[in-house]
Amino acid sequence: MVRHHSQARGSSDALTNASRKVLFSPVLHTSHSVDSWWQVDVASIFEGPRLAVENEALRSQVANLMDQNRTLADQADENSRLRSLLNFKSRDTRQLMPAEVLALKPFSERDSAIFSRGGEDEVTLKEPALDEYGNLVGQVTAVSSNTCDVLLLTDTLSSAGARVIPANSGPKDPDAASAGAVGICVGDHSDNLQFNDLPPNSEIEVGDLVVTSGLGGIYPKNIPIGRVTSVFFDQTRFLKSATVAPAANFDHLQEGFLLK
Repeated sequence: MVRHHSQARGSSDALTNASRKVLFSPVLHTSHSVDSWWQVDVASIFEGPRLAVENEALRSQVANLMDQNRTLADQADENSRLRSLLNFKSRDTRQLMPAEVLALKPFSERDSAIFSRGGEDEVTLKEPALDEYGNLVGQVTAVSSNTCDVLLLTDTLSSAGARVIPANSGPKDPDAASAGAVGICVGDHSDNLQFNDLPPNSEIEVGDLVVTSGLGGIYPKNIPIGRVTSVFFDQTRFLKSATVAPAANFDHLQEGFLLK
């Protein structure tokens, strides 16, 4: 009788344990999940502001580094331009006055620039203006005490006597410079120049260099103007003309020279 009672109690205990597992396991699992959630979310609550502060500090550092990089790039660009000015001036035997371009195309109706030289520097009207590489830019049309206005070669009121130099020679070749066809370079308020009034038998090809001819009394000869990009024949006037890509970058003038 005792053995049967013990077996019955053992069975009851096993059933009770199984029931407890069934009943309480979800509760225990849920309690563990809630505890894990509490730990993660509470940590996030306290970590969030700290991370936000760190992210803001990192963003500020990145912005400062980008500003420093831009400043260094600008300084390197300025250094390169100034070196070009010094190198060109040291090689050129003409009397050149360096100047900064204070304003580029300030008026929409005409192509002009304001140079940082004026009457106090003995600047006079019609002085030729060059870029930092010695390419033709235009001429002085107005002078104040400390600045002067330069009419750019791309303006419709600008013109310059010009001569063709074959692509296989250079502007310092006296034979090529004197033998090339002569015409007039004019601006048309675009990125290119028009080379007009060339004789019909002119030898001019794409790629040829165009320089000042020295005719007209304003620009000395052999100042680079640009390169021929296309050639046309005017049947009506029985003359040749050409399109010239300027050697000077008229959209990014920053420094230059006035030719005395």
